[in-house]
Amino acid sequence: MSTGIFPEDVAGGLPIRNPDGSPTNNPDIQNAYVPAPGYVSTCDLTALPTDCTARIEPRQINAIVSELLSFAECLDADGPWHCELPNNLCAHFEVWVEAYNAYNDARFVNVTGDTMTGALHLPITAPVAPEEAANKKYVDETIAAAIAADDAAEDARFVNIVGDTMTGSLIMQYPNPSLYLIKSGSGEMSQVQGQMAGFRRWSVHLGSSDPETGANAGSSFVINRFADDGQLIDPIMTIDRASGGTTFRGRVTVEGGSAVAVLNKTINGAGNSAFFVGEFNGLFRWGITMANGDVESGSNSGSNWDLLRYTDAGGVINPPVLHFDRATGMGTVLAPPTAPLGIATKSYVDSVAGGGASDPPFPAGTTMLFVQASAPIGWTKSGSGNHNDRAIRVVNGASGGGVGGVNAFSTVFAQTTTGNHTTTAAESASINVVVSGRTSNYASGGSGNITPYTSEAIYTLTVGQLVSGYTVPYIVNASLSAGFDSASVYWGDNVMNGYTNGSGGGAHNHPVTMNIAYLDVIVCIKN
Repeated sequence: MSTGIFPEDVAGGLPIRNPDGSPTNNPDIQNAYVPAPGYVSTCDLTALPTDCTARIEPRQINAIVSELLSFAECLDADGPWHCELPNNLCAHFEVWVEAYNAYNDARFVNVTGDTMTGALHLPITAPVAPEEAANKKYVDETIAAAIAADDAAEDARFVNIVGDTMTGSLIMQYPNPSLYLIKSGSGEMSQVQGQMAGFRRWSVHLGSSDPETGANAGSSFVINRFADDGQLIDPIMTIDRASGGTTFRGRVTVEGGSAVAVLNKTINGAGNSAFFVGEFNGLFRWGITMANGDVESGSNSGSNWDLLRYTDAGGVINPPVLHFDRATGMGTVLAPPTAPLGIATKSYVDSVAGGGASDPPFPAGTTMLFVQASAPIGWTKSGSGNHNDRAIRVVNGASGGGVGGVNAFSTVFAQTTTGNHTTTAAESASINVVVSGRTSNYASGGSGNITPYTSEAIYTLTVGQLVSGYTVPYIVNASLSAGFDSASVYWGDNVMNGYTNGSGGGAHNHPVTMNIAYLDVIVCIKN
């Protein structure tokens, strides 16, 4: 069922009257007129809610237009309706007024003068009965009192256009609501204030008092804070209308699970950067470019990171103190260090370590030992045969740096026996020969003696006596120690003719353990 000019419930419209004609008093509906219960309507009287969820459809708009057109026709049945003019209702109303006046002229006494067909009662005193005529004095006083009472009532209900104080909230509910603060001239301000008990606390200037001097200057955006006594402390935020630059006073904190402060550079090229700066009295001191003016040309190049410093006058001091390349990730310190704890550049380290300084720690050509497998940076591992498989000898003479010997370290310490050697008579030690058997009285001229004995006797000879042909009294088998297996002594001319050796008189060796612990080092030469 069509509801005419009223928004339908399917479009979000809400009833303003109950079935008995009483108001619904729905808190979601504001500024909707509810006619008296006796006013009859063939449809539900509805209105739009304040949450803007409902809509007026084209047919409602058409119905509203039709109501206006019908009202115009009611006022002036013959028209015309001028489609190009905005005052058709007014024109039709004037036609109706003229007709109404003509109609009333025949019914009422004209104030400019007329002829009455009945009596006119004008008492001097104020009229009492409703049908009594009132004189001018009564009428004027009554009208003045009514106007005064109405003015008082209206003053309590409405905001005065010359200025007033509201006791409730101001809500503007309509499509694209706007609040205009219009200054009458340059140097004035448009502001909204928040107060506590009449004392200012905050003010927002939608156009500061800065004079407008052209080129979009002046009338900036400002947020001010005020002390407990309502006096201005300072502007905590200013947005310059000409440049769009924003100035904050005090600490700015970005909070949240993923708090982000974004500097969005929208133009690619020199002179355009995403930039943080620290100032002293308005002069640059330090700056961080999160994306500098280096042109982005693909492959992650450009928009690099710089740490900049500035002079007392606020001028940049080139080159940057620190630079990071976005494509390679390489960080570069562009200034050499002057303090012991300063960050050193590669060129500085290379110049000092490579002999470029007046007192380098290791001049080029310096030879040193390193306990590692490869040469460190700035050094070259020696490939000389004199620097391989050798022992180190500590000297205090002029032979430092020299080499000697022929046997490699690994060869010497890999031996498990001593070298072969044939023992000479001069090298032999004295040994004892034990002779057993019957003996006779005989005295020899040596270190050994034959003692007469009835049974067995022990006769001791030295090796030297055996070799030199010592005279013995009879043949005897002898057991020899110290490497001799056996010896035969012959009786005849009483001279020792010789002896035998189980090793054939050849060279011999002895076992030895040379598995010494060691530490490998390399010899490197400074570049």
